[in-house]
Amino acid sequence: MLGILVVLAAHLKSPVGSIVSYTLFAVLTAARFRALEWKVAKAFIPLAIVAGATLLSAVLMPSTVAAAHGVALFAQLFISVRAGLSTGPHDPVSPKLALARDLLAKRRKLLSTLRESKPLHEARQREVAKLVALNTQRQAYVAEHGYEMTEEHKALAARFEAQRNIIAPLAAETDAATERAKAQSEELRQARDAWKNRNQRMVG
Repeated sequence: MLGILVVLAAHLKSPVGSIVSYTLFAVLTAARFRALEWKVAKAFIPLAIVAGATLLSAVLMPSTVAAAHGVALFAQLFISVRAGLSTGPHDPVSPKLALARDLLAKRRKLLSTLRESKPLHEARQREVAKLVALNTQRQAYVAEHGYEMTEEHKALAARFEAQRNIIAPLAAETDAATERAKAQSEELRQARDAWKNRNQRMVG
């Protein structure tokens, strides 16, 4: 498609010709975007740049208009290459590419889980540290005053129990996150093995 734009731009050097060439390319790119299930409106960005520069050419410096055309060409090149290298949900995919995409997807999924669970683990560590400090305080009190449940001892016990109640849901969340990470690590390992053995799979 980029070749079409270059040929048209070379033969249609007038402002209208530039708009015609970018319009054609925008339509073709939009069709590809639709197949990829991307936002179709973004395919018309280069056309909008060229059209804007053309409409304002009477008040803009020639160098500014030329720069706008350069930006439009770069934008068109970028989105075209990106769209051409991407695969949509209905595009035929080779077995090797499917393995590669599966490997990358599972890696991204694991990394996302690890990032999301990190604050939970850090919060749990902080609350556990507070619990340990409270327990140390209780032990020091018992060593000095014995096990009699004075008001001060009851207050320490209540604070200790409240801190345990804070940790309980955090522990459940972090344990669940750890299990998810373990399962995803195993899925990633299997995907890596499948990628390493891809040639054997192709032959088989």
